[in-house]
Amino acid sequence: MRLTARAVQGVGAAIASPGGMSLLITDFEEGPRRNRALAVCSTLAGLGMATGMILGGAAPRGSRTRSQVKQLSMRFP
Repeated sequence: MRLTARAVQGVGAAIASPGGMSLLITDFEEGPRRNRALAVCSTLAGLGMATGMILGGAAPRGSRTRSQVKQLSMRFP
């Protein structure tokens, strides 16, 4: 179930990301304002991706997660 939810999240992000960039391109006329908007959008996307990977790697180190993995391993031998 959790894996399916993650896959749906990924598909949603893959659909939304180009849509957001196209909105920026159509809303801003060519020039410095559009360049700045695209730079801010790209920077925030990169920071979000990096932060997500760091936090995603740190999350499994908690004791609660270990117990969840243990429960899953008992269900699916």
